[in-house]
Amino acid sequence: MELLLNFLILFHIVIWIFILGDFINQKAAKFNLYYLIPFIYILHILPFHVIVESKKKLDPEHWEEKHQNFEKDLVIPYYWGKFARSLDDRCFQNPFSVQGMLLFGAITSAWALRLKNK
Repeated sequence: MELLLNFLILFHIVIWIFILGDFINQKAAKFNLYYLIPFIYILHILPFHVIVESKKKLDPEHWEEKHQNFEKDLVIPYYWGKFARSLDDRCFQNPFSVQGMLLFGAITSAWALRLKNK
């Protein structure tokens, strides 16, 4: 179960890294803009988060602590999340929230695809 929980945590982080860095590659930008972002948007409309609920089912009592420890080991996602959470009280709308990162991914994907067509 521990291995599967770590895989889900890493998968969740990799998805967000892909969304934020997709504009570097034209094919990735197209996939992100047309498929991944709309799919994630629809998933976030649900009354629960599929990956978070899966983590909770794998380890109901300690999943959050294990998630934080895993992120600390990876360093960058940990400090990124810490910085993003600190903006919750300082900003009207946090640009590093889920919606902010989806919007950033969509804008940069569209920008990358527009540059290709020029």
